[in-house]
Amino acid sequence: MTSYQPVHVLALLAWLLTSVTILVIGIVVLRKSRRAPDPRQRTPVEARVVRRIAVVGFPILEVQYRGPDGQPRTGRVKTRYGRHALLTDGAPTTVWMVPHEPGDIILDPQGGTSPLPFFAGIVVIVLGGTQTLLGLVLLTMLLVVG
Repeated sequence: MTSYQPVHVLALLAWLLTSVTILVIGIVVLRKSRRAPDPRQRTPVEARVVRRIAVVGFPILEVQYRGPDGQPRTGRVKTRYGRHALLTDGAPTTVWMVPHEPGDIILDPQGGTSPLPFFAGIVVIVLGGTQTLLGLVLLTMLLVVG
């Protein structure tokens, strides 16, 4: 004879449904944290860091590069995670320029991730996964042991 009540099974199933929902929300947030690549066609151009401007967070780099007309240009680009944040004055790098807008330059044409949503997505996935595993263990114990 089993000693559990049907209400216990229903409570655990509700727990599992909530847990799986949290897990799915975490996965969606993680996927949305990826920024889409720039749809405009960009051309890689060799550049040199002229100055590193220290601001709160990641530095802004002032770079010198050649425009489509061959004339030297100077522009500023924001850095993010990775090797660009470590560049110093005089370091060579590549910037990506829109040919018909030579002042529009970026360091990474592939997009990247937004740090806060990425971190939040990971945390929610871990919490939802842990809660789901705990619910499955409790449900198994309830049904097997009784």
